[in-house]
Amino acid sequence: MTDDDKTARREFFALTPDFWSDVGGEEYALLHTHTLSLAEYQALQEAARAIYTVFAQTAPLLRTLDNATLLQLGLPRETLEVVRGVFPGVSDVPFGRLDLIQSPEGGFKLIEFNTDTPAFIRECFEINASVCGYFGQQDPNAGERDRLLATLARAVGASLANLTNLEARPLIVGTSLDGHVEDSGTTEFICELLRQIPGVDVRHIPISQLALTDDALVDSADGRPIALLYRLYPLEWFAEDRDALGNAHGAKFLSLVQRRCVALLNPPGAFLWQSKAVQALIWGLYEQDSFFDDATRGIIARYFLPSYLDPAFLGERHIVKPVYGREGHSVRLVGESGETETKGGLDLYNSQPMLWQKYVQMPTVTVPTESGEKTLSLLHSVFVLDGDPSAIGLRVCGPITDDDALFLPVAIASNLR
Repeated sequence: MTDDDKTARREFFALTPDFWSDVGGEEYALLHTHTLSLAEYQALQEAARAIYTVFAQTAPLLRTLDNATLLQLGLPRETLEVVRGVFPGVSDVPFGRLDLIQSPEGGFKLIEFNTDTPAFIRECFEINASVCGYFGQQDPNAGERDRLLATLARAVGASLANLTNLEARPLIVGTSLDGHVEDSGTTEFICELLRQIPGVDVRHIPISQLALTDDALVDSADGRPIALLYRLYPLEWFAEDRDALGNAHGAKFLSLVQRRCVALLNPPGAFLWQSKAVQALIWGLYEQDSFFDDATRGIIARYFLPSYLDPAFLGERHIVKPVYGREGHSVRLVGESGETETKGGLDLYNSQPMLWQKYVQMPTVTVPTESGEKTLSLLHSVFVLDGDPSAIGLRVCGPITDDDALFLPVAIASNLR
C-alpha cells in the first residue's frame, strides 16, 4: 500500500469518526473489496437458510434435556431454567450470525452459529455499503439495514407484550462492557435503529450503570425500570456476575427475566443455541440416524462438520474450541501427531467443556494493508433475521479467527435484484 493509499484510507474512514476502523492503534477495516460471484452469494444464502432450519428443529429437543445434560453442553447452572422459556411471538434468534468456511470443493461448512450476542453488525449492515459506494461496486447488503430494523421492531413489540408490568412509554436500554470501543459502537448502532421504533424511549448506558431491585432492572442514574435490554454482554457473563460482597446478582437478574419483569434481545433461548456443543448433538443424531428426517440429514451432511464433545480425529488435523468461547480465545489447531500447531487469543476459556471439530482449510486471499500486502485466510459470515438470510460479511485472519482478524468489505459481481 502506497502512502497515497494510506492517506485515502484514513480520509475515507475519517468521514465516519464513530466507526472503529482502527482498534488499539492497529488497522481493522480495509479500504478494499473482495468480489463474490452471484453463484457464491446465492450459495451463502442457501446455506444460511438451510442451517437455520436444523437448529430450529433441534431447539425443542434442547428444551427437553435434563439439567445434567445441559450442564454437559456447557450451560451455567444459573441459566438452566431461563433458557427453556418460550416467549410468544418472539423467535429464539431474531438476529444471529453464521460463520462459514468455503471448502476446497467450493461448498460451505458451518464452524459456528453466533446467536446470543452476535457482533460484526455495523460492518455488514452499514459500512460495507459505504466502501462499495467508494469503489462504484454493488453492495450485496443493499436494503438489509431496513430489514434489520423491521426485525428489531417485531421482536421488541412481541417482547414487551410478554411483560407482566409495562409503562406507557417503556424504556429500552442498550448496554455493553464499559470501555470496549467495538462493543460500545455496535450497541450504539443498534440503539440508533431502536430509536426509530415509535412509543419507546431508548438509552445507551454501560453495564456498570445497571442496577437491580426486587422486581426490576433499572438505570441507576435515575432508578427508572428497564423494560427491554439489548446486550452485547453474553448471558454466561451475567450468570457469573457477583457484587462487591460476592452476592450472585447475575442470578437475580436472570430470575427477573424468567418472571417476565424485563425482556432480553436476543432472548434467552438464543443462549441455548449458542453453545457449540449443539453442533456435536446435531452431528451425533445424524450419525445415529435418529430424530431428523432424510431431508434434514441431507442438510447436515452438506453443511455441518463432524463435531464431538470428546477427543476425536486421531491422526487428523482438527480444531479444539470452548463451547462458549469468544473471539478465538482458547481455540487450538491440532496437527496430525496431536501437537498444537497454533492457538488463538488468550487462555480465557480453558475451563469450559471443549468441542472437537473436523478441520477444513480456509481459502486465502491477498489484501493490501498499511503494513504491506498480506495473504490471509478468508472467513464468510451470513446474518439471519428470524431465520431468513440477510447481510453477508468477510473477515481475513490467520488460521484461527481472533481479535486480529480484519474486516474485508464485500462486493458482488452481478446484479442481485
